[in-house]
Amino acid sequence: TGDEGWDEVLRSTGDITVSRTPGVACGVRSADCVTVLLGAVESGAVAAIHSGWKGTVLDAVGAGVRALREALGAPEKAEIVAAVGPHIEGCCFEVGDDVAAQLAACSSLGERALIRGGARARVDLRRIIHAQLEAAGIAAGAIDDVPGCTVCDRDRFFSYRRDGQVGGRLLSAIAVRG
Repeated sequence: TGDEGWDEVLRSTGDITVSRTPGVACGVRSADCVTVLLGAVESGAVAAIHSGWKGTVLDAVGAGVRALREALGAPEKAEIVAAVGPHIEGCCFEVGDDVAAQLAACSSLGERALIRGGARARVDLRRIIHAQLEAAGIAAGAIDDVPGCTVCDRDRFFSYRRDGQVGGRLLSAIAVRG
């Protein structure tokens, strides 16, 4: 929330960071995973969420929205906007049947989140994340996208799936107004 000591912040790990302290930013690193940045319109409080496929199955986005609302002390009232960052898109995100089933079950989209037709299912994580944001109470019109497939676009993005351990990481960050 911004009142932790510097050493405590450096030792912390997790998929969700939240701040309501002016000038304090929240950020997450990713290579192919989805990043979601949230901002409370009135207060300027923020959250950054890292949602890999496992985090997507566990609804990290919903947990991030709840954490931001709790930090604001106004669980139902605060208007929140969201930005969904570049990540591995449906064109490149091939998965086995077990992962496809888990991802199909984690939002209201069900099987509509999957792209069938090849040897393996592909998954549209962006659609799932949008559905999860809406289920958490974020209006569809308050969700913005930073498009791009991290695997396809070698010139703009790092990709673990494409480059392995030697690939870099993207940093997505948002700062509290004030």
